[in-house]
Amino acid sequence: MKIVLDTSVVVAGLRTRLGAGNAVLRLVAERRIKLLATPPLFLEYEDVLKRPEHRLAHGLTPLEIDEFLAELAAVIEPVEVADFAEAGQRFEISVLRPAELLRKVKP
Repeated sequence: MKIVLDTSVVVAGLRTRLGAGNAVLRLVAERRIKLLATPPLFLEYEDVLKRPEHRLAHGLTPLEIDEFLAELAAVIEPVEVADFAEAGQRFEISVLRPAELLRKVKP
């Protein structure tokens, strides 16, 4: 299964280990699902994760964020698509919230 994660899902996934976003990030790390991202989307992940309000919430240092992003980059399949919601409708691709995705992945 290939997915694209909105930045809000990545941020939420690092804020708590209990939520669906974190569970999805674990599935990506385990390579049970393939994460797709454009270069601009990946740069957005970095920008948002390093904002002071998010660093306060997730408690990661800039170095820890860089390490997380390096690990994430290692498993991402780069793509060149801009608006995933619009593309989803156009090409009949499912656009799901993290909890919806987990229901599809875990039996």
